[in-house]
Amino acid sequence: MKNYLISSLIVLLLFCLVPPNSFSAGNGAQNKKEKGYERSFFKDTLMINYFLWGGRILYVRNKDSKIFDTSLKKWGDNITNPEWNDGDSFLTNYVYHPYFGALYYQVYRDLGYKKEEAYLGTLIQSTLWEFTIEG
Repeated sequence: MKNYLISSLIVLLLFCLVPPNSFSAGNGAQNKKEKGYERSFFKDTLMINYFLWGGRILYVRNKDSKIFDTSLKKWGDNITNPEWNDGDSFLTNYVYHPYFGALYYQVYRDLGYKKEEAYLGTLIQSTLWEFTIEG
């Protein structure tokens, strides 16, 4: 119960850090064309990652798992010596991963980014997920 409370407080803190004007009504592509409106790929990528971390913190299969047992060294090891067999099932690797990759792409397109930019954002988000959040 204590871990759940700490996780909830961290997620709440992350959402409090997101500026309220980050979520605008209407079509992202339409907003991008408005005078004086400029999107920041870096900021949008960080915001999407906030939500990924929030979801990861709230949904932990094993509630006794040490989700906060992370460090820069562990992240570096995940990148330099990746474990290619991560223990995920066929369904996870061939259904869920492509599905969520398509969702990442759609989020960037809805924010008004071009196809190439959305592809780059999807690549970044998938890589960050595999080597930091899931790793």
